[in-house]
Amino acid sequence: MTTLTLFFMDNKAWSNYDCYYMAEVDEDEMYRHTCDFKLHQLGLTKGKAFKFVFDFGDDWEFNCKVLRIVYEDTKDAELIRAVGEPPEQYPDYDDFEDDE
Repeated sequence: MTTLTLFFMDNKAWSNYDCYYMAEVDEDEMYRHTCDFKLHQLGLTKGKAFKFVFDFGDDWEFNCKVLRIVYEDTKDAELIRAVGEPPEQYPDYDDFEDDE
């Protein structure tokens, strides 16, 4: 199962102006795929805001902002700051009562 994600670089969720998809779509379609780009190709600058939508089923929308640019090669991404409690990605549905 593939989790579908999108990055809206114009900071407007569901616009088609400047976005990158991580989805299984036909090669003939005119989508920019996340696997075809590296971060340095996006022209990110400090202060740039963008939206990240994760998991089309749950439709989690995150407001992101570039806080700093790291020029040396790194192996892992680093979360610098988070606001609020993160949602539970895979809740235990057995804990929910059946309404029937």
